[in-house]
This record gives sequence, C-alpha cells and structure tokens, in this order.
Amino acid sequence: MLKNKKWFLLSVSLIFIISVYAQENSPFSRYGIGDNFPNQTIQYRGIGGMTAAQGSQQALNTNNPASYSDLYTSGSIGGLATFDLGVGIDSRTLKSVSPAASYNSANFMPYYFSMGLPIAKKGFGLVFGLKPITRINYNVVKHNTLPIQGYPDSIEHYTSVYSGNGGLNQVFLGAGKKIGNLSIGVNLGYDFGKKDIKTQTAYDSAYSTGTDPSQIPTKGSIKDSLNTFGGFVWEAGLQYKAKLSERIDPITKITSTYYLTFGLSGAIKQNIHLKQSGAFYTYYAADANNPQAIDTVYSTAVKKGTATLPLNYNIGVMLNNYSEGIEKWGVGMEYDAKKWASDFRINNVPETAFNNSWILRGGAYFTPDPLRGKSFFSRAKYSLGFYTSKDNFALNNEDYKTNAITLGLGFMIRNFNRLSRQYSLMNTSLEIGRRGGSKNNYTENFFKFSIGFSLSDLWFTKRRYQ
Repeated sequence: MLKNKKWFLLSVSLIFIISVYAQENSPFSRYGIGDNFPNQTIQYRGIGGMTAAQGSQQALNTNNPASYSDLYTSGSIGGLATFDLGVGIDSRTLKSVSPAASYNSANFMPYYFSMGLPIAKKGFGLVFGLKPITRINYNVVKHNTLPIQGYPDSIEHYTSVYSGNGGLNQVFLGAGKKIGNLSIGVNLGYDFGKKDIKTQTAYDSAYSTGTDPSQIPTKGSIKDSLNTFGGFVWEAGLQYKAKLSERIDPITKITSTYYLTFGLSGAIKQNIHLKQSGAFYTYYAADANNPQAIDTVYSTAVKKGTATLPLNYNIGVMLNNYSEGIEKWGVGMEYDAKKWASDFRINNVPETAFNNSWILRGGAYFTPDPLRGKSFFSRAKYSLGFYTSKDNFALNNEDYKTNAITLGLGFMIRNFNRLSRQYSLMNTSLEIGRRGGSKNNYTENFFKFSIGFSLSDLWFTKRRYQ
C-alpha cells in the first residue's frame, strides 16, 4: 500500500506539471468559460461517456456521487482503497471554408485523478480528487494589408494574433450511501481557473512594397483581458438498482442475475467569484515577440464580480447481467443537458453566442468469461458506444453539433506477488468524431486515445494476535 501511495503522489505531481504544457488549439474554446472538457473516467468513455447509472468498486464514477456507495468493506479483511487516474492523446484537425485553411494539433494531456475509500460495510464510500471542467486554448493568426497613407503604390502588412488560455478545474470531496435499493450521494467542490484573452496586432515594414517603403521597426498594439474564477459548488446524484431476475445454470451451477439501474445527477445554477482586469497599449519593437509598451491606452484595476454556472442534469438507464456478482454484460442510454443560454452569466450579462446544450449517449459492454476465462481476451471487458450532441455555442447564427463513436478495452494487470492483495485495472478508450457539418464554416475532426489506471489495495486490515 505504501508503494501505491508514493506512486500515486508522484503521478499527481506529474499531472500538474504536464497540464502546464498541454495545449490544444480550438477556437471554439474562446466563448464563455471555455470548451466543455469530458471528465468521465476512462472505463465509461468507452461506452459513450455514460455515467448516470454506472458504478464500480474499482473504476470510480465521479460524475454521479451516488455510485460511491459501491465502495464497501468486507469484515476483517478491510476494504479496497482505489487510486484512479487518466491521461490521453488528443489529436484534432480544424478546417475553415472562408478563408480556406487547415490546422492540425496533437497533444498528450492529463485528465483527472481521484481516490476512493470505503467507510462502512453497508455501502458507504468517500471519494476525493481533481478533474477539469472546461479548457481554453486557441491561437488564431490572420494576415492582412493596408495602403500606406501618402504612398498609393505601397502597402503595409500587418498580422493579428488572437490567443487564449485557461479553463476551470475542480477539486472535490464526495460521499455516497446505499439505502436498500436506493443510493444517494453528493460532491462538494471548489472550482478555480482563469480566462486570459489576448489580441495582438503587429505592423512590420519589412513586408512593405512600393516606391517609398517605410523603414520604421515593428509597431503594434496588445489588448489583454484576464478573468480569474473561484468558488464552492455542489452536485448531487441518486441511483436505483432493481433486481429483475436470477437463475442458476443447471450445468455450470453459475448464478446469473439481471439488474435494471436508473440514475440521475446534476446541479442547480450556482455563482462563483470572479475578478476582472485588462489593459490596452501600443508598442514599438524590433521583435514583435518581445514588445515594449510605449503608450497605455487604458488599464483597468481588478474588479470583483460573479460568474453564474448553468443548471445541468444527466439521466440514464442501464441493464446489467452479473455472473456470481461479477459484471458480464450491460447496455444503456443517457441524456445530458446544460442550460447555458438560460443561466450562464458574467456579472449578470449573458453570452450572446450560447445555446442550451444537450448530449444523447448510448453504449454496451461485454466480458466473454469473467469467472473461468484463462486467456487475456476471455476476461477482458469490451465496450462500444456513441454520442451525439448540440453544442453550447452558435457561430454566425449557425448551431454546431458533435457526433462520435467510442471503443473501450479494460483488463486486469497481472500481480506477480502472490501474497499481495493489490488489484489493478487498465482501461483504454478510443473516440473518433466530428464537430460541425457541411453548413458550418468551421469543422473539427478529432481522435482521442485515453488510458486509465485503477490501482486498488486493502487500506486497512484488522489483525488478531493469539
């Protein structure tokens, strides 16, 4: 257990370091507080990202805290403490019709980490961790020309760079309790992050042409806007698990049980704190990448305000089959919604480009022989899913939709120490999809490959001395 703790702390440190350098390039993230970031654990990404009616002892589901009730202790042998973390590769191709352009990006990115602890025998679990909520990362460059006053045969080239970075993250603590067939749970979190937006315009005489080109060095202007966010939030969830039937195979004597699980999670609209500042200045420099201010047009002091996060909810259903209490197969559907247009505000001002968004998800999983399988392939969990959505923004009055298919593979990691009580799972998922369509000026094709590790160990054991 001590080795797992050290490994987990090292992984958390690496996640913080890597997150500083992980950069997508998506202009869709410039709106509101950024592009919604998928924060499901990797096992659930393989089934389309469904989480409302999902739960597991090892693969934590932090999107519905009611699932924490699946953590439990077992008498004197204690309970399984689970470390769960995920990383992945995000590859995107952004294309625009006017102007005709294409941009490719590929990045290694940290996703989340969490830890789950069973508190009591009868379904009471505690989970804490860190996960992303939104991302802001884009860098758009436009080249233009202007005539030089007094020299009609000459032109001056200038470049505008629109960039942004930041996003929201959440550190959280949650608990879930099972009461009969019903499970309830709540997450208490602290959202924090920033939105740093910059517009830089640079005029460079080196690209001027004509009878009397100007010989002045690079000049330009920079407009910078910084919003920082911070505040406590909460979300709640419930799950109801109904036993449909049970039968014993007359030959193998294996008990097969069918359950139908209904799940609901979400949060009402909530306010978090906001601090705003900004500046606009002109500069002269031999190098546009190292500008020095020569005239400040304006500079605003820090102003405090509020950001209102929207009401959101997920509702889903899952049919599962268990062999001797171990998952064999399952199939389900889920509907997610967020009221961005109705609720989101910055100092009570709505984002005009926002829509109310929704996502429809579906998927299934299957394990060929979870009890007696001797090969890697017979005991692995195979997943297939999809999601289709209406995104939360409209560009030039055009709605955007996202469609994707998902694949997943999960398997136990071999434990070479026969005396150890450690249990480790490795889950992988693949997402292939597209945002935007033929009627949109921008389209984004994406490919995401993710890996998650669920490392479990007995976190306490009652010992008896004779």
